[in-house]
Amino acid sequence: MKLNKLFSALAAAGLAVVMGSAQASITFSFNPNGTGAVGAILGAGVLDPAPGNTLALNAVNGGAPLVNGSFISNYFQANLGAVQTATNLNLFSNGVGNRFFTFVATFTEQVVLSTGNALAVNNSFQILSGTFKMCAQNALGDNLAGTGFSCAGNGILSGSINGGFATQTGFLTNLVALDQSGVNNWVGTQTVTSSGGASISAVITSADANYFPDLPTGTSLVLAAINSSLITPYSQIDPSRLFSSNTVANGNFAANVGAINGITGPNFMFQSDANASFTATRVPEPGTLALVGLALAGVSLIRRRKA
Repeated sequence: MKLNKLFSALAAAGLAVVMGSAQASITFSFNPNGTGAVGAILGAGVLDPAPGNTLALNAVNGGAPLVNGSFISNYFQANLGAVQTATNLNLFSNGVGNRFFTFVATFTEQVVLSTGNALAVNNSFQILSGTFKMCAQNALGDNLAGTGFSCAGNGILSGSINGGFATQTGFLTNLVALDQSGVNNWVGTQTVTSSGGASISAVITSADANYFPDLPTGTSLVLAAINSSLITPYSQIDPSRLFSSNTVANGNFAANVGAINGITGPNFMFQSDANASFTATRVPEPGTLALVGLALAGVSLIRRRKA
């Protein structure tokens, strides 16, 4: 089930809603070599993660609906897929020149509504808060092991997750092998069949100028409309055995999904495929807003005088 539109509440705190030219899309430079402006790739507009893993803690109830109003913690990790233009043309593919990058995040969501029967459970969540990071690595993150994704001194981009909305439907009677991405590395572990989506708003709080040379300190950026596909079974990558619980530790938390992912728990694990993610938009500086206000006031004064 794909999410059809952004959750309107993301406008809180000036996050994800674009209003006229106040938050116009921008392009930025990206230097995979970490040498600043020298050799930087120009005209980037999107950082697109490859399919990755999300682990929802205590997100199963034996096949019954979840408790409405309850809170769930989530751990996410993925390799970078590509750096693209705003129109999704590839400028850099992860691994070129032995330059590797990953994403890692933790966030909390609240169950808005959970309903179901013996056939399926339908869930809606409000995403509340969290942290994300982009990390420079020496190799690809290992999706099966769940290691090599975190940032311990190698973070190049970070920010706070401030809102969003997610949906997920689990079909309880359609049990299949969890890992269907090539060789089954999770023999004996089944999963419910599920589908879902999410839109998450996040604000960049720091950017390493060696990798993002034209994102100056203090510039406020918005990560708008992070659209994800959340599905089981896994078909594109291996399910991870470990996750980072705080974006710094390297695979310190076991997946622990039991014999049937989505029923036995306690945790529920999804393949997460981000689509056209991390589109950056710049929020105007206070001085610019003040000038706009003065201009509008001047127009109003002129109209009153003419009247």
